[in-house]
Order: sequence, then structure tokens, then C-alpha cells
Amino acid sequence: MFGNVLARVAETVGAWQDPVVRHQRALTRAREAVRRRITVAAGLTGATAILLPYGGGVGLPDAGWAAAAGASVASAVWAGRRLAELRAHVPPPARPRRLSSARPAVDRLGRAVASLQALLVRLGSAGEDTAMEAVAAERSLRELAARVDAVEGALMVSPAEAHAGLDEAQATLLGRLDEGTQAYELLVAAAAQCVAATVEGPGDAFASRRLQEATERLHGLAAGLHEVRGVGRAHRAG
Repeated sequence: MFGNVLARVAETVGAWQDPVVRHQRALTRAREAVRRRITVAAGLTGATAILLPYGGGVGLPDAGWAAAAGASVASAVWAGRRLAELRAHVPPPARPRRLSSARPAVDRLGRAVASLQALLVRLGSAGEDTAMEAVAAERSLRELAARVDAVEGALMVSPAEAHAGLDEAQATLLGRLDEGTQAYELLVAAAAQCVAATVEGPGDAFASRRLQEATERLHGLAAGLHEVRGVGRAHRAG
């Protein structure tokens, strides 16, 4: 039990330092800023419309209200653009530490991702579904690697009696990471076969089927990782 508690603490600390989690916090702050500034802009604009005289010119106080309303609208627009920029640029999770057992798998994944991107350019529209699944799988695998790294961090500071539970958790997560990385590498191999087939002729149905099967396998594995993470969070919440 104590090992499980330490694992959860390590995961929380790792998540707090993770670039993706920091990005989510920045998104939350940006959304709050947009709401606040829209509220202020709406209030000042409404007040200006009410207070401005309908005739007889605009006095200095009225000009002040109008300027404040304009500035608040501009501020709200800027905050909205900032929120859009944050939504468009989601960083990947941090790379595991140099001595982490997850580091080799993440390095393999990085090489596979680079290879697949080059292959998918050759495939054009035929590789669009594969590209979408690959992006989702890569993110899930990098998040899984971050969890492995967090559990290993807990092992370094936990008492000996907690090591058994942490070792088991680390081994389970690492096994899933290796399995997912292998599935991604198989997808790269299938994409390479498909590219080779298109070079040799009009296309090989067998190579295309291999690519589809590898894509479906990667999709299923990524979905399984999401389910495992969701169950773990629900269990901790309960």
C-alpha cells in the first residue's frame, strides 16, 4: 500500500513538471483571462453606450469611458489570440532522464516517428489515416514513458519495504511502453513496404493491407493506454 502511495506521489510530481501539464495550466489561465477581459469589455462598452450623451458633443469624461472601453476590447482580443496560440501548440511530454529505463524506448520511438513522417509524405492522401493514428499513439507512448520515469524517481527515495510494489508498477508500465514502441516500429515497416510498392508499380494491395492492419493495431494499443490511464485515475479518485 505504501508503495502505491509513493507511486502516486511520484506520478503527481512528474506530471506537475511535465511540459504538457504546464501547458494545460497555461491554457486554464488563458481561458480565465479571456473570460475576465470579455466581461470587463462588455461592462465598459455598455456603460459607455449609456453614459454618452445623445447630442451636444462628447465631454472629457465621455471620452475617458470610450477610451477605456476600446482598450478593454483590444485586451480581450489579445487574450483570445493568446488562447488560440496555446491551443495550436501542444508540447510533447518531457524526455525521460538519462538513466531511466524508459529512455531507450523513447529514443527508438523518436527515430520511428522521424522515419514514418518521411514515409507518409511519399504516401500522400493514402497515409492520412495512418498519420492521425500515429500522432495519437506517439503522445500516449510519451505520456507512458513519463509515468515510468516518475515511478523510478519514487524508487530512488522510497524505503526498502516499498520497493516491491513500485518495482511491479514500473515493470508493468515499461512492458506496455515496449509493446507500444514495437507496434509503432511495425507501422513504420508497413509504411515502408507500401512506399516501395508504389515505386515498383501502381500499388500493392498486400502492402496496403499490411499498412492498414498495422494502423489498426496501433490504434487499439493507443486506445488501451487511454483506458488504463482513465481507470487508474478513477481508482485513485475513489
